Amino acid sequence: MVATVQVVKAEAPPPAAPTRADVLSLEQCGTPTPYCNTTATPTCTECLQDSHCTATGKNKCLNKTSCVACVSSSDCGTPGLTACDPASHSCVECFDDSTCPAMSHCNTTTNKCVECASDAQCGAGKQCDLTTNKCVTCVNDAGCMAGQHCNPATHSCVGCISDAQCLADNPLTPKCNLATLSCVQCNMKSDCTGFGANYQCVNNACVQCTMDAHCGGTTPFCNAATNTCVGCLTNLNCTT
Repeated sequence: MVATVQVVKAEAPPPAAPTRADVLSLEQCGTPTPYCNTTATPTCTECLQDSHCTATGKNKCLNKTSCVACVSSSDCGTPGLTACDPASHSCVECFDDSTCPAMSHCNTTTNKCVECASDAQCGAGKQCDLTTNKCVTCVNDAGCMAGQHCNPATHSCVGCISDAQCLADNPLTPKCNLATLSCVQCNMKSDCTGFGANYQCVNNACVQCTMDAHCGGTTPFCNAATNTCVGCLTNLNCTT
């Protein structure tokens, strides 16, 4: 009787980590990095040369690593997009002031050439309106002289645009005349109640009267020249 010998198949060892020689093999790379860069630590990359970059808008190979729109500004030819942003390697209008025309600056957020991107880029007495990137007289009260306030609608310095500003500046003229943008004593009769029941608002000032009906007692007549109540205006007013 012949003895049966059972052969036990040994388990295959786990695959070893790829060696330099392994990685040098093109077969080790695949989509989306099908090329082997052997110039340093072997690495699978998107490209080794420009001809490997076929996607529209990204036909330049950056340092044998990836396909980009541009490596230098000479790669950018579209009018208005003639500078290669070294951070994104995309063609933009600008990436710093040197890539903008004289007297303009680069807004590095939008990569657009603008009049200003900060107050420092505007002349003395000007501020930069960051919504339009234009130099204007003011965008806030810091751009105005003491006692003035910035009107954001016109970017001009004015006396006031609200009653609160007037009250804070001078309690004697607590109301803002929105027609003249200046602080005044009153805009209407109700603003004068603190002076007396019959006080009237005339030319933005609280006065005692504008007619005799506003006066009484020992001063029943209104002096229209001074808007004050007096005892008489003529001799005929004196009956005693």
